[in-house]
Amino acid sequence: MNSRKKTYTVTASKSTQGDFRRKRAVSFFAGFLAAFGVAIILGIVGFGLKMIFSQEIQTEELIPVEVTEIHKTNIIDIRMYSGDIRGVSQADVYLPPALGYGGGGTVASILVKEGQRVQRGQLIATINRQQAGYSIAAISAPVSGIVGSIDVDPGTTVSAQSRICTIADYSKVEVELNVIERDIPYIRKGLRAAVQVAAYPDVEFEGTVVRADTFVNPLTRTISAVVRLDNPGRLLKPGMFADVRVFAREVENVFAVPLRSIKESTKSQFVFIISNGRSYIREIKTGIISGKMVEVISGLNKGNILVTEGVINLRNNSKVNIITKEYKQLSSIAEIRNSNSFSEKMMRKKINGLDKKISAMKIKTKKMEEQKELFTHKLQSITAAADTETNNTKADNKSLKNEERTNKINSPRFTIKQLLRGKSNTAESTTNERSQTNVLITNTAAISTN
Repeated sequence: MNSRKKTYTVTASKSTQGDFRRKRAVSFFAGFLAAFGVAIILGIVGFGLKMIFSQEIQTEELIPVEVTEIHKTNIIDIRMYSGDIRGVSQADVYLPPALGYGGGGTVASILVKEGQRVQRGQLIATINRQQAGYSIAAISAPVSGIVGSIDVDPGTTVSAQSRICTIADYSKVEVELNVIERDIPYIRKGLRAAVQVAAYPDVEFEGTVVRADTFVNPLTRTISAVVRLDNPGRLLKPGMFADVRVFAREVENVFAVPLRSIKESTKSQFVFIISNGRSYIREIKTGIISGKMVEVISGLNKGNILVTEGVINLRNNSKVNIITKEYKQLSSIAEIRNSNSFSEKMMRKKINGLDKKISAMKIKTKKMEEQKELFTHKLQSITAAADTETNNTKADNKSLKNEERTNKINSPRFTIKQLLRGKSNTAESTTNERSQTNVLITNTAAISTN
């Protein structure tokens, strides 16, 4: 009994140990598989992320821009104003003071029409006076010009404040400007000005500053300046609103950039400079504005490549694609300038080489002209010799023919029929001789030309 129990116990313990070992092996193998699977998954994820990021880096967007090279230039200081156009000689016609303050009256008749030209002193209207003892009063034109708007009709009651009409001579017109204090030092008589109106947006009328006041209006803190200009065809009408540009002064030897190339932040103004195919921010300080150009006081150097179009899409260190035709190679040119290969010595060598080639071409051309003259003389001499030989041959042939004809006539067996046959043969031989002579001349000319 005891031996059986003991044997059973040992057998049970061996079976338990085997199960444990199998479980341990299975768990180890499962753990190994799990770790291997996790490693594979992490590897795949890492490789995918790497590919994504590398693809993003490789496919960095190229921003198209247009550029220009910075250099010093001259710009004109332009001051901008606006005002109303008026005739040089213009007047509003009211009742005379004596009539107006005497009670006024009613309009009896209007003797002119809008657009009609009148002369100073010409009768333009009559008024029925209300004051006792007076009947009709006459209204005359105070200036010569064109009648503009007529503000009354017959029967209208008028007083001292009633405007009858406006008369203006606008073969020349003026624009009055209000010049602010900071512009006063630059606005003076004689300056050139340009005037534009909405009616003719593509036309620029040229004028001149004819007056600039010396005293400042204490209410507006401005001075009054007047620009006068010719009005051919009377395109400019009194009352039109005009934009005026006064060319105050010319500023020489400064950096200037297009206004559209400048961006602003809360603290500064800046532009984008291109270097090695990328854009970089460059802070600047600006001066006067000249139309679409702005003076740059500091921040730029000669030779900088400035972005003029596409600024809105740029950031610092953006990769760009230069699309300006004439400036596509500016970046490479800037690099060449900084390299040793692009030196003054190399440029001088190239220029000297070109000079030598030009000198050789001149010598060769001179030799060719001399050869041409020589061949021309040879051709002339050959042609003259050929002509002489042809004439001699003709004379010899003619003498021989005459001699043969004489001999035949003197021959007793010569008949009329043979004489006629001889004439025919003579004509044929003469024709053959002429053709042979022409062939000889043609061959001689061809040989001379070659």
